[in-house]
Amino acid sequence: MCGLIGIAGSPEAAALAIEGLHTQQFRGLESAGVATGNGSDVHLRGGLGLVQDVFSQEVDVLGQLPGNLAIGHIRYSTVAKDARNARLYQPIRGLWGTEPFCLAHNGNLPDTTHLMSYIDQSRLTSSVDSEIIVRFFEGSNETGIFEDDFANALHEIRGAFCFLLLFRDEIIAVRDPQGVHPLSIGKREDGTFVVASETCALETLEATWLGDVEPGTFVRIRADGETGVTRFAEAAPKQCIFQLVYFGHPASIMYGTPIFEWRVKVGEAIEHMYPTHGADIVVPVPDSAIPYGIGYGAGGRSGRYLPGIWRHHYTGRTFILPTQNIRQAAVRRKFQSSIHDLQGKSVVLIDDSIVRGTTSHWVVDRVWKAGAREVHMLSAYDAIRYSCVYGVDTPEKKNLIAATKSVEETCKFIGATSLRYFPIESLLRLAGGPPGQWCTACTNGDYWHKANRLAA
Repeated sequence: MCGLIGIAGSPEAAALAIEGLHTQQFRGLESAGVATGNGSDVHLRGGLGLVQDVFSQEVDVLGQLPGNLAIGHIRYSTVAKDARNARLYQPIRGLWGTEPFCLAHNGNLPDTTHLMSYIDQSRLTSSVDSEIIVRFFEGSNETGIFEDDFANALHEIRGAFCFLLLFRDEIIAVRDPQGVHPLSIGKREDGTFVVASETCALETLEATWLGDVEPGTFVRIRADGETGVTRFAEAAPKQCIFQLVYFGHPASIMYGTPIFEWRVKVGEAIEHMYPTHGADIVVPVPDSAIPYGIGYGAGGRSGRYLPGIWRHHYTGRTFILPTQNIRQAAVRRKFQSSIHDLQGKSVVLIDDSIVRGTTSHWVVDRVWKAGAREVHMLSAYDAIRYSCVYGVDTPEKKNLIAATKSVEETCKFIGATSLRYFPIESLLRLAGGPPGQWCTACTNGDYWHKANRLAA
C-alpha cells in the first residue's frame, strides 16, 4: 500500500504535499518523494526512509521544489525486493512526447506481460510495475490529442491502480475501473485543490471533501483551478474490503463509509455472533482493533472494554518484515501489556485480522504471562488464505497461517483458549451494496483480474 497526495493552486504546494504525506505516514515505511510543476519544468526530490528522513527541517523545500503544483508518494513495497528495486522511490519521471511528467502510483498490476510488449525494456531501471507504466505512457502519444491518447493507454492497463500524474501546468488523478483503492478530492478555502488516498489527509490540510475520483475516470486539475473529468472505462467496482477493516485511517471516510463508526458496528456484530459469556474484559490489539473492541464491549455481556495492551508507535507493520526472527523482535518491541489489568481475568482479545500468526502468538502469550485465566481470540476479518495481488503486501500463500492450518490448529499455534474469525459474508452485509462490488480475493482466491483478462 502507498499514500498519495496532490496539491494544485498553492505557492506552497511542496510544503503542503509533505504535510499531507505526514498524515499518511503510518503507511510509508520505505520511501518518500515529492514532485512539483512551476509552469516551465517539473522538479523531483525523494529517497528512502520516512517523510521526516527524506525532507528534514534543514532542507529548503520550496527552493528545491518550486511551483504551485505538487504530487507526493510514500510507500512500503508491494513487490518483491531485489537489487533493481532497492533504491527506487516515487514519483517516477517520464516524457509524454516532449512534455516532462512525474507519476505516483498506488496499487499493483498482477500481470504486466501485456504492457511489456509495448515498451523498450532496455530502458527499465527496475522491475516495479509503476516504472513499466511510466515507460508505457511514454510511447502512447500517438494522435497528439492528449485526452484520446491517454484514455486509450489506460484501456490497456489491467489491475489495481490509482495514479497522480504531474505535468508542468496540471495534475491528473486516475482511478481504475474497479475502484480498488480510494482516491479523494478536496478544496481549501483559498481555492487550492487537494487529492489524497485518504480523507484524513484532506482534514489535515484544512480541505473540504468534495468526493472521490470515480472508478474508470481521470480528473484534470490545472494550475489556474480549471478542472475536467473524462471517463475512459465503465465502472466495474471491486473495492478492497481489507481497506475498511485494517488499512484505512480511522478518521477517514472510505468508499463513502466513516471508518471508525463502521468498525465499532462490526465489533457489535461480532459480539452478537460470538458472545463470550463470563468474560471479564475485552482487550483490543492496538491500534487498529480499538474500535472493534469498543463495539464488542458496548453491551457489557461479554466483558467490559479495557485497553490492557499498549503499542509503541513507529515500529511499523510486522507482517511485511522480511524474516521470522526480525518479525518476532519487532513484535516484542511493539506491545506492552498491563499486568494489573489482565491478572486473573477471562480476556477477550480482539484484532483486526490474523495474517502470519506471529503477532497473535506473541500477544496471546503476553496476556497469559500477565496472569490471565482465559484468552479468547477474535478476528474482525475472515481467515486470509490467499495472497493479495492488488496492492496489499500480504505474504505468499505458504506463509499465511490460515492457508496451512485449520481454525483449531491456528488456535493451538497462537495459544488461545478459543479462536473465531468473523465471516466475510457478514462483513460484506455491514459494508453495504452488492457483495460483488467488493474484492475478497485474499479470503477466497477469487482473483477478478483473471476473469477480466479472459474477457478482454
